[in-house]
Amino acid sequence: TVFVDADEDGILDGGEMSVVSAADGTYQFHVAPGSYLVRLEPGGNQQQTFPTNISGSLEPDNFANGTVLNSVLAPDVTLTAVGNSIANANVYAQTETYSSTGANVFASTWNTGLWNTVDAELRIDFASDVNSVSVDAISDDSSDYAHLRAYDSAGNLLQEYVTGNLGTGVAETMTITRASNEISYVLASGRTGQFTWLDNLGYSSIDDGSNVPLRVNVGPETSPNNDFGVTSDAVLDLAINPGSFEESAGSGAALATVTRSSDTTDALTVTIVSSDTSEAGAASQITIAAGDAQATFPIDAVDDLLLDGTQTVTFTVSAAGHAEGTATVDVTDNDQPIFDYFYADTSFDGFAGGQPGVIAGGSIGATHLDESSTPPQPTADELVLEEQEVQVAGNTKKPKMGSALEYHFSFPNLDNVSSFHAIASRPAGDDDFRIEYSTDAGASWTLLGTINQASDQSIDVDGLSLSGDLLVRILDTDRSPSNGNSAPLLDSVFVKALHFEQAIYDLREPVTVTATANAQEHPTAPTNGAFTFSRNSSQGDLTVYYTVNGSATPGQDPDTDDDYVTLSGSVVIPDGATDTVLDVVPLNNNLGEQTETVI
Repeated sequence: TVFVDADEDGILDGGEMSVVSAADGTYQFHVAPGSYLVRLEPGGNQQQTFPTNISGSLEPDNFANGTVLNSVLAPDVTLTAVGNSIANANVYAQTETYSSTGANVFASTWNTGLWNTVDAELRIDFASDVNSVSVDAISDDSSDYAHLRAYDSAGNLLQEYVTGNLGTGVAETMTITRASNEISYVLASGRTGQFTWLDNLGYSSIDDGSNVPLRVNVGPETSPNNDFGVTSDAVLDLAINPGSFEESAGSGAALATVTRSSDTTDALTVTIVSSDTSEAGAASQITIAAGDAQATFPIDAVDDLLLDGTQTVTFTVSAAGHAEGTATVDVTDNDQPIFDYFYADTSFDGFAGGQPGVIAGGSIGATHLDESSTPPQPTADELVLEEQEVQVAGNTKKPKMGSALEYHFSFPNLDNVSSFHAIASRPAGDDDFRIEYSTDAGASWTLLGTINQASDQSIDVDGLSLSGDLLVRILDTDRSPSNGNSAPLLDSVFVKALHFEQAIYDLREPVTVTATANAQEHPTAPTNGAFTFSRNSSQGDLTVYYTVNGSATPGQDPDTDDDYVTLSGSVVIPDGATDTVLDVVPLNNNLGEQTETVI
């Protein structure tokens, strides 16, 4: 079967006419010069030129009440009302008491649209056999059964689906699925003596992968009789040079060349689509001029202020009558993360309950970094923690003394910190000191690192994800008794830096929006509502895009239910300003409505 592809999209659409349908052989038929054709060969050989598998659905709610639905899916699917009480074969979208979705169901002219085996059945015919069909059945009273029956092209019953006992308004989806495409038509209705409404048709067939769409270009010979020949689709080829660039490259970062394989007599409009316009973009269309086989267009890089690594962007070019062409570019990142530093609470009492420890010199503030340098460096001062002498064995008369230290630092209200950094040493070299953290107020501890060197030692721990109130402790790991009655050796730990870090990968300036005034309708003196958009800096114009929802209705006409003048979707914070106000202008409509919202 040969069809005229009127809109030249390579797809057999409803309403596109069949030119000839016949057995194998040589035929002549009349077509207009330059027509595009699609040939359908259900035989399954390699010359198939149009997919024979179909799938789709029909929802009555997508049509106005009273719409005739018989041919809305033609030529693939046809609906018909059949039965002893059917005055005409029309099937309608009709609003009824119950439905499975929305308000509309499939209906005939009989008995308020109800379906029954004897009086009215819904018949659904498929132009090409399918393997799966589903229809919803809805009961109109407290006890109803419905069925769906599938038949092959010879009228043989293949399978029947029968619902359970449905209560008032209860819906059940009836589905029949076969192993192959053999369902030619189905009948759906209530069982004998039962009455149900029907809703929501779904159908599909199996794609065996052998259907290759090809296009036939007939003409432009002047003779009305043309031999029929099959040719492959014309194609578009896309090449991009260079294939990689940095996101800071700006406009014209690369040059794309699109080439057509088709005849160059006429100009060809090509549509261009980027898979990620936040990384790289181009014009939406380009024209290959008449007489030319190719055209070029620039690709622009987008500096996105996101630490997102190298991103691959696919560009696709398409045109009527041509297979698509694609090419990719890699957009390399130029951003570096910035860090927020979180230091210990200087007002926190660092002594652990029952555990001795002493600050011999310095302060918690000395653990802060000098952030004026790049990268930040330790301050000149340092925090000195000295061990204390404690009894670790023996008794009151003959105690065994040892050294001990445990000092706590408090880090309140952390928000997803990602790393920990410390610089410390223990010059005497007698003991080692653990640095640990706790997320449960000291009930349990996790090791961050051990200070065991006489010179400055860095402890860096990445890959953390910690929030809330944290404790960090420096702990003497020795606690061994001294020899005999001699005093224990007391060691010290020198701390130059101790903080958590949060890596920030999104470098874009934050913008906040706040509702700062309510709107009030009034015939002569309405009050505008207001949203205030704010940013931290004041340099340059900043365009902010927004979406609006809420219960209030945007529009322009106060004689309708419009509540406020439609907003544009964007606002500019001007150069030199940190904020701007967006007015919401109310419309004084005549409806007695409650207070409504704009969000």
